[in-house]
Amino acid sequence: MKKKFFAVALATTMALSTVMTASAATADVDIPGGIGTGNTGDEVVTGDFDVTYTFHNASHDTSANWNNFVVELYEGTNFVTMRADAFGWGAGDYTTVLDKATTWTGQPEDWASWAAGMADADVTVNVKRSGNVLTFTYDIKAGGTDYQFVGVTPEIPNLAETLNIHLTGEKVNLTNVKYTVNTPGAAGENPTTAATAGGENQTTAATAGGEKTTTAATAGKGTPQTGDVAPIAALGAVAVIACAGVVVSRKKVTE
Repeated sequence: MKKKFFAVALATTMALSTVMTASAATADVDIPGGIGTGNTGDEVVTGDFDVTYTFHNASHDTSANWNNFVVELYEGTNFVTMRADAFGWGAGDYTTVLDKATTWTGQPEDWASWAAGMADADVTVNVKRSGNVLTFTYDIKAGGTDYQFVGVTPEIPNLAETLNIHLTGEKVNLTNVKYTVNTPGAAGENPTTAATAGGENQTTAATAGGEKTTTAATAGKGTPQTGDVAPIAALGAVAVIACAGVVVSRKKVTE
């Protein structure tokens, strides 16, 4: 009986370890200066990946679009830098990732209104890699309006297998930052974000040249799990299984 009990306990511990590594809180950061003067702390991503940041964005200066969060992936001196306002560039070996080379959709007609709302905005940033292509999806709630920007890079030659990722920014305060490695999909598929209640993500469409955006992201839809709920649910499931195992073991011994 003791052996069975310890086996159940060990399995429970291992399962909990697996669950808890799927989500990690990163440090909140106030960045009064420019890009590179502060960041949320580096996370490591390898191969094809699907990760999400959720956080509150408070711009210190809403007179410029770029005074907000920035997503960076890098390896050594090679950087991919993507700003909140659907603008990005590359450095080192990744110089092909320029604003004109990355396809963005969802930009607003009124950038001034968007920038004003970024003084108090809730943001979800999803970054996916498939081969040497990166996809950045920003779901932003700002000034009573929902926005969804989607940027897809071209093939990035020499994109390293292992990269570091973090949030930085310019003249912005990033708080309540959470980093999530999203739920893997079916066998053989790339990791995918678990769909939330209410349906899948809706991609905001916008035509080239600044024409009118055709749809807005639906409130409450397409928000990836931040890891606060998923680990708790998994913990409950593991606990039930563990208890069931102990009860069965005791029953067999007493019989």
